[in-house]
Amino acid sequence: MNPYLRMTFLFAILFIAPSVFARLGDTPEQCDERYGSKYTEIGGQGFWAAERKYEKGGVQITIRFLRNESGARIAEYIGFKLTNTTTNHMTPSKIEGLLTSVAPEWTPITLITPPPVNEKTLPDPNKTLNGSKIKKVITIEQSAGLDKRKAEKEALERQNLLNSIAARNSEIQQLKNKIKKITTLSTDTAWQSQKAYAVSTTSSLVLFSAAFLNAFDHQAEIEKARQVKEDAAPLPGF
Repeated sequence: MNPYLRMTFLFAILFIAPSVFARLGDTPEQCDERYGSKYTEIGGQGFWAAERKYEKGGVQITIRFLRNESGARIAEYIGFKLTNTTTNHMTPSKIEGLLTSVAPEWTPITLITPPPVNEKTLPDPNKTLNGSKIKKVITIEQSAGLDKRKAEKEALERQNLLNSIAARNSEIQQLKNKIKKITTLSTDTAWQSQKAYAVSTTSSLVLFSAAFLNAFDHQAEIEKARQVKEDAAPLPGF
């Protein structure tokens, strides 16, 4: 078979047929069924139990396992990295295929942009007072007072909206920072589903579960407590 056609065929298998995707929740045996028994494995570094690296069709697959309640190892982190980025890229169609193998719906993780200020032209008091059909006369002072109170109300409502957006953006940015630490990918292209997260570059895509994020948070709390204890301990011999 022509090498180019062979590579194209392998990519078609990997990125189109859902059955060959490693999925979050797979066991090590299921990962072997999808990618073969040739892999390298190292023990857990940090909070995961083990990490396996496979290679298939010009793609390196990194899978990290957590232990479930029964002690079995379950895939909770899957990374896909193209080994040849000269001619191959992680295109939107490839990304969509990998994402939909995990969850049907994904939402981009992006900061919220505040809506533009609604600038309304205030009525001209002179025109308001003109005309023979005016039955109720409002003085310029009264009109100015109404306009001021309306402007103050709108300003307060907008400030409350901006505060709410700022608080939400702070939460979103914290999540994005965690994702970068977990995946070590420097990119702002990230998505969230009900039980998983994803991040991509032109050559990589990483998927990990909410359980993996919770394990990361738990490990961070342990490290923080350890650091506090270490900082508070007196120097030995002093």
